[in-house]
Amino acid sequence: MKRRIHLQTYTDEERHRAITRLRELIADAGGWIVDFQLFSNLALSVIIEITFADLKRLLETLEECNVQLSDQSRSTVVALSLESPVEEIRVLINLAFSQGAGELRQHLPAVPG
Repeated sequence: MKRRIHLQTYTDEERHRAITRLRELIADAGGWIVDFQLFSNLALSVIIEITFADLKRLLETLEECNVQLSDQSRSTVVALSLESPVEEIRVLINLAFSQGAGELRQHLPAVPG
């Protein structure tokens, strides 16, 4: 069974740029995006599968790109590193956008019928 962890992160970067960069960094680190959910322009939740070694590399590059981990998330990663090696991990990353206002409107096209 895969180990599952939850990481809380936040960024001051513009939302579109942060999402694009996160997707690129996950792919570059060898991770796979399993699912994602946008919450207006306030936050993004991404579920990824990645090895622990690749997760450590991903977290290092995220911080270089102005994505910060919460203190609890740092503790989670440290605790995981003290356990026996885990081959693959399922990670829920919640990325909050500090510039979000919660007022994102999406145009939905009319459904023919």
